[in-house]
Amino acid sequence: MNRFHFVLTLVITQLLFINCDAAAVSATEKEPGKEVPPVPDSGFETAHPRILLFEDEEKAFKKFINSERCWINIHNTIIRGSERLLSEPPIERVLVGRRLLETSRKALRNIFFLSYSYRMTGDRVYASRCEKELLAVCGFEDWNPSHFLDVGEMCLGVAIGYDWIYDALSDESRATIARALLEKGIEPSYNSEYNFFIDSKNNWNHVCHAGMLYAAIAVYDVYRDTARQVIDRSISHLYTGAFAPDGTYAEGAGYWSYGTSYLALFISALTKLAGSDCGLMDSPGLRQTPVYAQQMIAPDGKIFNYSDSDALKKVGLNTTLFWFADQLDDPTLLWMQKPILDDESISHIGNRILPALLIWSKGMKVSDIRTPPGRMFVGHGVNPVALMRTSWNSTRSRYLGFKSGTGRCSHAHLDVGSFVFVSDEVRWAEDLGMQDYFSLEEAGLDIWDYSQGSDRWKVFRYTNVSHNTLTFDGKLQYSSGKSTIDRYGERDGLMFAVSDISASYSGQAEKVVRGAAIVDDEYAVIRDEINSGGMSESVTWNMATKAEIGEFSEREIILKKDGKKLMVRLDYPADAVFTTVPGTPPAGWDAANDDVTFIRVECAVPADRTQVIQISLVPDWKNSSDYKFDRELSGWE
Repeated sequence: MNRFHFVLTLVITQLLFINCDAAAVSATEKEPGKEVPPVPDSGFETAHPRILLFEDEEKAFKKFINSERCWINIHNTIIRGSERLLSEPPIERVLVGRRLLETSRKALRNIFFLSYSYRMTGDRVYASRCEKELLAVCGFEDWNPSHFLDVGEMCLGVAIGYDWIYDALSDESRATIARALLEKGIEPSYNSEYNFFIDSKNNWNHVCHAGMLYAAIAVYDVYRDTARQVIDRSISHLYTGAFAPDGTYAEGAGYWSYGTSYLALFISALTKLAGSDCGLMDSPGLRQTPVYAQQMIAPDGKIFNYSDSDALKKVGLNTTLFWFADQLDDPTLLWMQKPILDDESISHIGNRILPALLIWSKGMKVSDIRTPPGRMFVGHGVNPVALMRTSWNSTRSRYLGFKSGTGRCSHAHLDVGSFVFVSDEVRWAEDLGMQDYFSLEEAGLDIWDYSQGSDRWKVFRYTNVSHNTLTFDGKLQYSSGKSTIDRYGERDGLMFAVSDISASYSGQAEKVVRGAAIVDDEYAVIRDEINSGGMSESVTWNMATKAEIGEFSEREIILKKDGKKLMVRLDYPADAVFTTVPGTPPAGWDAANDDVTFIRVECAVPADRTQVIQISLVPDWKNSSDYKFDRELSGWE
């Protein structure tokens, strides 16, 4: 290197760090949209491929893949998926309701798999099939900008494919694909009719900005000035406040996996080319959020599925956790992923960003994945949660997920105070989860309005009546109410959290405080202390279960599932009794809950005294009489 080049390199490096620092201030301390100095051009002008994996890294990457059986299995899954595509026709434009999203996601998976297979094998048959997929989607009339998530995911897939098989594309195909990224992706993002995502504060922000960033990187050498603007806009408007202050994610674990995966893709590509994450990793809560995500996975392999999250099946590989494990050099974040890696019978072929998992895992050894520290996680923010487990290793582990929060945020339900309980790898207390959006929109419901009288709260699964919480006189929770986790701890045989959830019952009760605890690592207690102030006459305690109802009495119910038993015991009030009702929803648009039973307690709420409701959930029925807990919430400490 001569003196001129040496000095030039130093200047560029200094500019990089100065500009990235400015970007970090905008992303973490200021509101989205503040102007920031751009990162230097040098990285974005590198030769193709320049997204995620450079050409000179391929040899070492292939060596890593062959280092352990689990990486070989994932690699082979991608190759097999690509081989199946060779005999399939290119994708077609299919709208489902107002969404092209499933088509965009299928295209992303197909293109990512095929372009990966080409790079790893050098076999042009994969590049040829990938080119057909790219030209097919680039021939669509548009990528459905009215639902811009569709554009974001499509842009990401097309950008990766264009970049990764660039050397195998004809000049004509290159021009067609680059023009489509510009006209069907980037240009609509400047149309105010479509681009509310720019300053949004939910998963749309991460997905759409990642798609725009990838599109700009891919076509930088063709549409330099426009691409430069897009890159600067993406960095300055990327919203990272979703994780503040300590890692919780208001939209729940399902949307954490979705939105945060695109945040990871964004930072990963930016860091690769700019040489820095521009301070984004220092955003409040971002380094803590993978702990939240892992703690949200219960011992039964399913998530605590509050908000619009789905717990119908066990979680698969969470690609984003592999990125965090690499970024933070913390293999413990993959503890709940390890059994999935080890199980060769599990297929990951539906994971559309699976190649990224291998890239982010480079250098990792499965033997380094150790038991995580801490059995309890409490996170605050918009939807605070307390997550408690008795062990990371034992199949007898008890798990209690408890939430506070609000119904007035993206994808929220009226579920303040709700909980799930798992023991012996059986989920006894269920959250019914989300309902398919299209089924509700087809019925004419506007489910994206969170105000008190909106259509959203006509959906049974979205209301407090179907959740494991309280209902006063059959009324809905107040959606704008906001509650926090007020006290919590882990000591002297008690893991607990207490929340004053009165704000969610505005006009229905004067004071409502709920505590959730695991006692002596053996059983759970849910305790409510209620002062109605004369506003309500009755309150209903509810718990949804998919277990079989066994022995039944007025104050004890035995649940049975998978050869295990659990006693649901009514400790207080003394004059109340259990009832059970099927989970049948009231409206024709509601999803069926054929396998759900609600266990309920209905009691009066006198105006002149505090009403206490306490339920104990005791595994191993034969020993239940040994487990008694009687302490006012003020004494939980």
